[in-house]
Amino acid sequence: MNTSSSTSRVCAVTRGAARQQGIALLIVLIMLVVIGLLAVTGVEDSQLQTRMAVNSRNFEQSYYNAETSLSIGERALQEGLEDGTWNLNSFDDSAGLMLALPENAPPINPLSEADWQANGIQTLDNDTGAVIGAYVIEYLGKVGEPPLNASNEVNAVGTRLDAFRINAMGTGGGNGASWTVVQSEMELGPYF
Repeated sequence: MNTSSSTSRVCAVTRGAARQQGIALLIVLIMLVVIGLLAVTGVEDSQLQTRMAVNSRNFEQSYYNAETSLSIGERALQEGLEDGTWNLNSFDDSAGLMLALPENAPPINPLSEADWQANGIQTLDNDTGAVIGAYVIEYLGKVGEPPLNASNEVNAVGTRLDAFRINAMGTGGGNGASWTVVQSEMELGPYF
């Protein structure tokens, strides 16, 4: 009898160990699934951060190019008026020089690539010669206190300044992935 009872004990011990190995396998499988989910989430987070960094860099580049285009437009306006290259007749809604009259629609849609290409004066990168943006100059009219009556208009010549609005667009990233539009207003002169 002793022999048979020891044999049954060995079988009972073996059955218990087999059950524990199955539970251990299940726990390892669950841990593997959890670690896999964490890895996938980490990769997605990393990709999102990379996209955000690229978009941020593209925006900074487009903003820099827009500010550069604006500066070039402001300098061109001042030089063109001072040396007489541009006069009031130059602002004929062509070649980036527009008349901004109150009853007219805005001369350019700042979100339309076709408008910028058709109406804007392109600005180029000094190093590469690539187009980095464009600008449009609008003549807004005279600013300052007008004369009280028509007879004083003759005496008031040269006292009212000419106002201009410069809109500039800059691109950044490959194929113009990011656009930035900036604007400034200047009062110069009087020239006209």
